[in-house]
Amino acid sequence: MSTPLGQVALRNQPAILSLLLQHEGVDVKFRNNYGETPLALAAQEGNETVVKVLLDRADVHSDSRNNALATPLALAV
Repeated sequence: MSTPLGQVALRNQPAILSLLLQHEGVDVKFRNNYGETPLALAAQEGNETVVKVLLDRADVHSDSRNNALATPLALAV
C-alpha cells in the first residue's frame, strides 16, 4: 500500500512532490507495509532531489527506521 506522496518519491518527481506538500494535512510520515516513509523510498531509489525536498520539512525525520530497522541513509547506500 502506498500514497501519492510515496509514489512520487519512488518515481523521482520533485515538482509533483512540491505540489502535494502544499496541501494541508499531507502525511509525510505515512509508512507502507514495510515501514518505509516517502523519505526512505526516495533514498532507496537514489532520488536525491526528492530527498532534499523532503528534508527541507521540519516534520520529516531522517532517522526514522523501517520494519527491518534501516534508516533512509542506510537504504541510500
